Amino acid sequence: MAQLQLADIFTFPVVTVTPDRPVHDALSLMRERMISSLVVVDGDRPVGIFTERDAVLLTYRHLNAENILVGEVMSKPPLTALPGVDYHQGYGLITAQQVRHLIIVNQ
Repeated sequence: MAQLQLADIFTFPVVTVTPDRPVHDALSLMRERMISSLVVVDGDRPVGIFTERDAVLLTYRHLNAENILVGEVMSKPPLTALPGVDYHQGYGLITAQQVRHLIIVNQ
């Protein structure tokens, strides 16, 4: 029996935004696509992740989503792994880092 790899279970296509995108726009995109996170990219390289948790923290800090850019509030650096990583190793990564999202990248 072959081992389950991250490539076997990841979600594709990934929805991305740039760090200079207003948080309000990012939240609208998340609502429209019914997703819990956006990968923040500079070109084709992930530089962060914006999640529902980041949005909740905005509210807690009384920040206006229309005046804040994603790059100011995204979680960084993003946790990444290669698609050939074993599923159990990937789970170990997110558990050790206490996060819910793992970005799969190629070399």
